[in-house]
Amino acid sequence: MDFSIADYFKKYGYPQKAIEKASIFETIINGEETTRKRLNQIYKVRPNNITMQVQELIDDGLVVEGQPVHMSRQGRPEILLKANPNRLVSIGIWVESDTLCGALLDINSRVFQRCSLQLPPDTGNSDFQKAVFKIADQLSSRVSSSQILTGIGFSLPGFSDINEQKWVFNSRWPNVTDFVFSPVRARYGLPLNLDQKLESELAALVATNKSYQQCNIFLVHWGFGIGGAYSHQGQVLHSKYGSFAEIGHTKLQNPEGLRCRCGELDCVETVASGWALAPYLQKKFGRLSDSEPDLGKQLEKMHLADDPVMERAICTVSRTMSMVYRVFCPEIVLFYGPFTMNLEVRNKLRSEIESLAPEFARGMTLQFMQCDLSANDPLGCAMTFIKTELIQRLTPRF
Repeated sequence: MDFSIADYFKKYGYPQKAIEKASIFETIINGEETTRKRLNQIYKVRPNNITMQVQELIDDGLVVEGQPVHMSRQGRPEILLKANPNRLVSIGIWVESDTLCGALLDINSRVFQRCSLQLPPDTGNSDFQKAVFKIADQLSSRVSSSQILTGIGFSLPGFSDINEQKWVFNSRWPNVTDFVFSPVRARYGLPLNLDQKLESELAALVATNKSYQQCNIFLVHWGFGIGGAYSHQGQVLHSKYGSFAEIGHTKLQNPEGLRCRCGELDCVETVASGWALAPYLQKKFGRLSDSEPDLGKQLEKMHLADDPVMERAICTVSRTMSMVYRVFCPEIVLFYGPFTMNLEVRNKLRSEIESLAPEFARGMTLQFMQCDLSANDPLGCAMTFIKTELIQRLTPRF
């Protein structure tokens, strides 16, 4: 698993029996097949405790018994214990470029079902709701009677009102505004989670990389839109208004009265985002893909080093990062997105960021990730439901 319930129990002062039960389950699901006798040797507690805790795990469907195995030449054969990671599942729904994607995840964060719908640029609230229902219906219909569906998580770009569970604005589908998720919650009767896309992706990165759990990280996406997310000592910070670290909507230092898709004037995105640069780049290089991974492959081959429009975009992003260093003081900055797939852009961006960074930031790490992080979205937005369910089921009942 990418998280530890035993560590959670230790952190928040749960009884020792709860820590033991969680540790037993994690030993089974993270390791090789084991037996009650081996567990007793590992944890050195009363055999009766092991027997009762394992039986609770079996009763909950989290562990199943396998074939008998002889541990030695004498004595009764031991029964192998195996985890059942498909017992608890959750639905993650997220956006990849112009496509709404959905997936089922198990306890091990494994995606074992997936579906998607491409949505046109003029998609509005009604069509978006139909798309959400279609994806969630397909996925929930694939949950068997032996599985427990724990919740539905959404990882979305743009602005969201977390308190009201409302998607306020996004650049991809400007006609989807103030979209409320209460009909989704009512239709499926499940807990709902609404996350910013970058925050979901950073949460997944932190969960799967222990070194990231001990430092402060700022994640930057530079593509169709521009955004950021921040993790402090392993905890991704959120705002109930859904606009935390929205660096693409900070203001230009030299305002020109340019209208942003968010409705305001002179945001950074008006001169540096993909939607703002696309008309110029298409006129110069030909048609650009609406898919960010494909756009990255196109940009990778372009000569952009001496292009004045791109130079201005790089300068704007660099100045924005100068502000980020001073406000957040990250130890690691991770960049990804189609524009940083271009080597010339990466080199110039690194040079300008480092030249503008404050003295105290000279030792900080600036890393460009040559991949799309959308695969992290379902994990980041949906695993919280399985964790919550496991906390309840791994608390001993005796």
